[in-house]
Amino acid sequence: MRPTFGFSLTFLLILAIPAGASNTSIFEILNKERFIEQVGGLVYDRPFVPDKTVQSRGHIKGWIDIVGFENITKIDNTTYADTLKPIVEYDVWDDGLGWDDSRDVIEVTDSRINTTGNTTTVEMDVHLKWHHSTLRTRTVSLLTGKKTIKWIDKDYYDEYATFSDKEIAPELFNPGNYNGTAVNVVIYNNSVIPKTSFSVVGVPANTLKVNLSYDNEFMVYYYGIGSQEYTEKNVPFMNITKLDTWVGGIGDGGNLTRLGDTVILSTANFSQDKLNVSLQNPYTTYKIEPYNVTKVEPRDSFSPLFWALTFLMGIFVFGTYVQLRRMRRV
Repeated sequence: MRPTFGFSLTFLLILAIPAGASNTSIFEILNKERFIEQVGGLVYDRPFVPDKTVQSRGHIKGWIDIVGFENITKIDNTTYADTLKPIVEYDVWDDGLGWDDSRDVIEVTDSRINTTGNTTTVEMDVHLKWHHSTLRTRTVSLLTGKKTIKWIDKDYYDEYATFSDKEIAPELFNPGNYNGTAVNVVIYNNSVIPKTSFSVVGVPANTLKVNLSYDNEFMVYYYGIGSQEYTEKNVPFMNITKLDTWVGGIGDGGNLTRLGDTVILSTANFSQDKLNVSLQNPYTTYKIEPYNVTKVEPRDSFSPLFWALTFLMGIFVFGTYVQLRRMRRV
């Protein structure tokens, strides 16, 4: 039975990744928090741990913190993001009002996020409205006598504050140029060993893996894999571990094998609509097509130069054999 993309990738990795493929054991990677292939698989499953450094102005107090950024990838200890999406947490409250003071409203009226260079700044405008109550009395004369009237006089106040926080922004991820990526297909149409070879050229530097499938049989080359890990503030990110590893197509009884970085189909009966090739980075998957197809006919398989070299090698081997026999007689 041929393997398909529906198989568990973790299962395939354990079976197919050879020892020594990376300085980091594949078992160490799979035993981490969560194995993922792209940042879309990140799960925000923990409460954030913001820095609650209190800021104040007048009777307004609060804190604001950029706890991190969404869709973060870490490669060689450098953090990247496809777009800058800060995760901001905050709290505001009033403080210092007397027993005869009352808060009417405290609210965030506006916020701004700006990135200059490698620094992201968030600003938050806060409005506090409160009033002070004063007991007033007045004595009035009535026909029945004097009477004291009491009432509450309220004086209203508005206060405003702007709180801010700054964090180092991740670098913007560069997917590379896929315009120069191609799939070279060479069909060796001979009766001795008919075969078809596939090779992917012009792969951008930030590619994580190459997916190649033919007639639902697949081979995958991994430049790296990702695991979900967490910052000190519990923001998940995709940590990339570099690999140099092929998965699939070996020992499964199928038609795909490999010679170096070239995938071999054990037939010259090639059908282009059965071939699918895609490249994947931490953020996007690119389908690569069309293909550069070259057919090598039997007469092209062995050139006159090949036969000439074979003849010369034959003479050399025969001469060596004659010399050895002579030396044994001596």
